[in-house]
Amino acid sequence: MERCKTCKHWTPYATKYPNGGAQQDERAGGICGSAKLTEDYGQGHGADMLVYTYSEGGEFWTGPYFGCVNHEQA
Repeated sequence: MERCKTCKHWTPYATKYPNGGAQQDERAGGICGSAKLTEDYGQGHGADMLVYTYSEGGEFWTGPYFGCVNHEQA
């Protein structure tokens, strides 16, 4: 399975938030921006999606070696 660190939807935390105080190494992880991980705003509930049904404006943090079926090569 492909890993987040090579996915076009993944941004290292330190890149997205350069003043965020994260460690400057791979253990700091990153943020997934895939449309397949979403709040429930009528975007459907496809078989390959993760839908969280509350609206708090959060993001999905993953480690660089997390794997996902929705991976797209960067």
